[in-house]
Amino acid sequence: MFKRISKKYKRLRHLAGFYTFMGNRKLIFCASMPRSASTWMYNVTRILLEKKYPGQVSAGWIKDYKELDKKPIMLIKIHQYDAGLARRAQTILYSYRDIRDAFASCIRKFGVKTTINFPRRLIYDDTHWKTDAHCIMKYEDFVSDQAVEIQKIAKTLEVTNYTVEDILQEIKNLKKSASAEDKPHDKQSLFHENHATTKGGHGNWENEVNGELLQQIETEFKDWFTEHQYTITQ
Repeated sequence: MFKRISKKYKRLRHLAGFYTFMGNRKLIFCASMPRSASTWMYNVTRILLEKKYPGQVSAGWIKDYKELDKKPIMLIKIHQYDAGLARRAQTILYSYRDIRDAFASCIRKFGVKTTINFPRRLIYDDTHWKTDAHCIMKYEDFVSDQAVEIQKIAKTLEVTNYTVEDILQEIKNLKKSASAEDKPHDKQSLFHENHATTKGGHGNWENEVNGELLQQIETEFKDWFTEHQYTITQ
């Protein structure tokens, strides 16, 4: 009981601090299922916003928001859904992928536990972000045609003074710069050394997600797989 009250109080205090910090600034969320080209989408969004609002954009990861410069436009990258935070954002962009791929990638990258709890969290966040999102990017569509996804993001942000070729080149330069830095990740782009956005592909989850766990995931979330046109093994 005490732990629940303490957790709720901590969340409300965090929410109040976030609202106070943001003030009346325009807030944009790049929300995403982990490992779904979210850093790519975040940087495309950031670059486009800079073209529309030169020198007026501050951007970064949700947990580092207190370190950001306070500018008229605040762009925040976030994974886990929070209704209070979502209500504060004027614009939300969201990316997702097959939860089996996202789960497997998180196992490889972060060592998350191989239980049903993590996929359940992915589905919970996915359902709520999609309800609030103004632009949704499917990972497999991103892999197939990045130009189309850039155009979708630009349309959502109402940015017209850009070219797809320039955006793609800027992203390429950012990744190259991040790889050259001797630090965990670049504070501006959030890219890290050897940051892959397409290497995982679709369906590379069999080594990490299989057997009884795979059956449990596909059974519990069968409707989700069907709705999003992902084939299941059963």
